[in-house]
Amino acid sequence: FLRQLCAVGGPTRDPRAPWALSVVYRALVQSDQLQPLAGKRIAGLTWRPADEVAEDKSLAFDHAVLVAQAATTTRAEVDQLDLPTGLMAETFTLGELQSTCEQVLGRKLDKSSFRRRLADQGLVEPVAGAMKGGANRPAQVYMLRMR
Repeated sequence: FLRQLCAVGGPTRDPRAPWALSVVYRALVQSDQLQPLAGKRIAGLTWRPADEVAEDKSLAFDHAVLVAQAATTTRAEVDQLDLPTGLMAETFTLGELQSTCEQVLGRKLDKSSFRRRLADQGLVEPVAGAMKGGANRPAQVYMLRMR
């Protein structure tokens, strides 16, 4: 899941240059699947919540604003059921999908409404014969429907 967010440029973005241009991409990845590595001029990297980073005034240039824009755009897409595929396994239960969407959105979703919207848009399909056990009864396993 890699998408271009925007391209920004101008004479006031970077005080070291007369004019600076950045092309901004965003990706959804599971933090346990990718370990960031520091480069030559960076002492260390850590995973931090997007909302925390968006409020960090110590970030260079307009980077906090760009992180906030990426989070807002991603949340709007998930709210419209453009599902966060980079954060999910290939197969999942509807409960797992809803939980992932709630984490991205930062709010709870109504279970029946969420499932009705998924069905109405035909976004997921059951994996025949696949069930996942849990604390309650087994749950049907799904995958994203290819369009």
